[in-house]
Amino acid sequence: MNINSACILEDRGILFIDGVDAKDFLQNIITNDINKVNDHNSCFASLLNPQGKFLFEFLVIQHKKGYFIDCEKNQINELFKQLSLYKLRSSVQILNLSNEFVVAALSNEKFLEFDAVLVLQPTTPVRKIRDIEKAINIFKEKRYSSLVSLVQMKEHPYECVEIKKDKWNYLKKNPKKKITGRQQYKNNFFFIDGSFYIAKLDFYLKHKSFLKENITKFYIQEKKWPVDIDYLDDLKVAETFLKN
Repeated sequence: MNINSACILEDRGILFIDGVDAKDFLQNIITNDINKVNDHNSCFASLLNPQGKFLFEFLVIQHKKGYFIDCEKNQINELFKQLSLYKLRSSVQILNLSNEFVVAALSNEKFLEFDAVLVLQPTTPVRKIRDIEKAINIFKEKRYSSLVSLVQMKEHPYECVEIKKDKWNYLKKNPKKKITGRQQYKNNFFFIDGSFYIAKLDFYLKHKSFLKENITKFYIQEKKWPVDIDYLDDLKVAETFLKN
């Protein structure tokens, strides 16, 4: 591999496994310990048949509350079918994202040459180029250590409740009792949507994250462009946005 370039691995495919039971689902069927996988570590694993015969090998990478499966592209459809057979009644969604995203390799030497890193979260593909360009310019001009995109939350915390058994509580209590409409709330609340993350390389290597409380700055997007692809229906919504 040329250390001065990034290499697109066209022979690799991607599955995304998500859902309440995603972790237990993988733990029960792959040959490695899914507990080793976190925001900083991936793992190599295989899938065997009930008799212990080798079927597939792949990499497992955590993403939000789900997992990417990086496998040979010529086997990705068969792996998808096999995993779907094991699903049974598990609360799991399995998406084949091989036609939407690619896998790339970058040498460590080349990576360390960069001053900063920009990450576009693959499961939030609907975003505006002008927002990314504007954020990059702000990041450079203000000399920020890290800059992350935000959108204003649709569901205001004053209207959200937590239910435990037969009791419930507001997630955040409204200090004003007479408010009758959402537009009357004094404070706005925002969601880290994942459209883009920017950080200086030394900041990212030090904190192992794009976010650090009281250091990270935020770029507030004007509209709710992002669509989080967590389930199959989300993917269909994203495809509609991208076509238009």
